[in-house]
Amino acid sequence: LVLILVLNWNVHAREWLVGSSTEIKSVLPDLKPGDVVVMKSGRWLDQKIRFTANGTAQKPILLKAQKAGQTRLTGKSRLHIYGTHLVVDGLLFTEGSVGANQTVIRLGEDTRHCRLTNTAVIGYSPPDKNTSTAWVHTLGLHNRIDHCFFSGKSNLGVVLSVNFSVDQPNYHQIDHNYFGPRPYHGLNGAEMIRIGDSTQSSQVSRTTVRHNLFEGCSGEAEIITNKSCENYFRYNTFRKCQGALTLRHGNRSVVEGNFFLGEGEKNTGGVRANGEGHRIWNNYFCGLTGSGARAALCIHNGVPDSPVGLYHQVKDLKVVHNTFVNNHQNVLVGYGRGKHGAILPPIQTIFANNIIQGKISPFLQLDEAQAQIKYEGNIVYGAKTGVSSTKGLLAVDPKLMRDKLGLYRPQKDSPAKGEAKGSYPKITHDLDGHKRLGQSDVGADQMSTTPITRRPLSMKDVGPAWKR
Repeated sequence: LVLILVLNWNVHAREWLVGSSTEIKSVLPDLKPGDVVVMKSGRWLDQKIRFTANGTAQKPILLKAQKAGQTRLTGKSRLHIYGTHLVVDGLLFTEGSVGANQTVIRLGEDTRHCRLTNTAVIGYSPPDKNTSTAWVHTLGLHNRIDHCFFSGKSNLGVVLSVNFSVDQPNYHQIDHNYFGPRPYHGLNGAEMIRIGDSTQSSQVSRTTVRHNLFEGCSGEAEIITNKSCENYFRYNTFRKCQGALTLRHGNRSVVEGNFFLGEGEKNTGGVRANGEGHRIWNNYFCGLTGSGARAALCIHNGVPDSPVGLYHQVKDLKVVHNTFVNNHQNVLVGYGRGKHGAILPPIQTIFANNIIQGKISPFLQLDEAQAQIKYEGNIVYGAKTGVSSTKGLLAVDPKLMRDKLGLYRPQKDSPAKGEAKGSYPKITHDLDGHKRLGQSDVGADQMSTTPITRRPLSMKDVGPAWKR
């Protein structure tokens, strides 16, 4: 049966070899599900490509480089994608840029189940750093951007943005990409990923950002800007990034299993939170040097009846099973108090089963004295907590030791073992992918003898195969 299906595919699929955007346009009317459009190797200068077609789940239509990484789109080249079940594979954009307010790769309003993979955009920036451009912009539904390489954006504008073209969750996936160095810009709007915008912040996106490596992403204070609801940020690694994963607008997002590693870089940060119902658990924050908006964990004050663009009150925030080690400022509560009328304290906040170790006091800086925080099962060691009551904050050495990857882990005789408090049934695994069986350990790491399935990412784990 498999052989028959393969033969049937080969009979009906057709390969089209093209050498320009004009030739791509000429074959579009004849494309059928399963067809492959092959872009010749070499330099493609000033090519404005519109890839419009409709494949199927079983037979997507593919636009690919003849040899991955050898089809070089330069000058003012750009690619716009429209249709269903389309795949773009193996392209390289370099030595050029698009014009002001334009996008290099755009997945349009009607795209459904389309994929951008194995593709790189490198240094594709105009000479004027204040000219705003975007590298990838996705609309539509159920699109995926994976195993791509983005590095060297020096001008204003987001690297990868998600917006809504329909009033329903879009379920995009952004995974296994490399987001490389981006220099500090100085103006707002130089983040790596933005999901939604201020006007769309109440819409549910359910976009998943997972298994990506962010390295030296320092364009502004926000590495990722979340501006919609119910998004998932899982198993990413942030190295030497002068900014934070920022839950700027929207509600009920999950930040889980990420590594935030300062590695000696100045102004490195972790997570910044606004809004309601967020979950921050199983994350590892180490060596972060930032403060304020770039603290390892920054929790905002809110503005009453906040208009679009300001700060909504933090409510029902759960910060559970995280590990904080040797950060300049671990937890800041009530950031922005008084600015723009931000007088609403965080409420219904739970801070549970976290480890904080370091030498800089206080571990918890309460700029907002009226913040409502329930502490339970936390272990703190090495400096003052900054909290008057010791309830839920056990001052004891967690006996952390660095492993061969440089991560601080509790030893077998650690007081963190089996001492988690409260009930958090949705936290079924730890930072490494180990199951939390029985009584959980305090911190991000559940002690286990089984193999680790998740660890800090490096360039060999992400991006196009041809770039490794």
